[in-house]
Amino acid sequence: TQLYCTGGRFVPENNIFVGSVAENFLKGITADLMFFSSQAISKTGEISDVSEEETEIKSQKFKTSKSQKFLRF
Repeated sequence: TQLYCTGGRFVPENNIFVGSVAENFLKGITADLMFFSSQAISKTGEISDVSEEETEIKSQKFKTSKSQKFLRF
């Protein structure tokens, strides 16, 4: 097991790193499986969050993962 930190600006309320540093880091990482949650997801799979930065991070990781699992809370 390995743990990576994307860097970027940390948003403590949502436990996420955002910004161009985090986005660029994620472009180079692929995953077999991505677990994620968000404020909303449309029937067509569009991810929406409170922050545009958070949505961008999740969208970037979505592109580089083989399979995705949406977690409902």
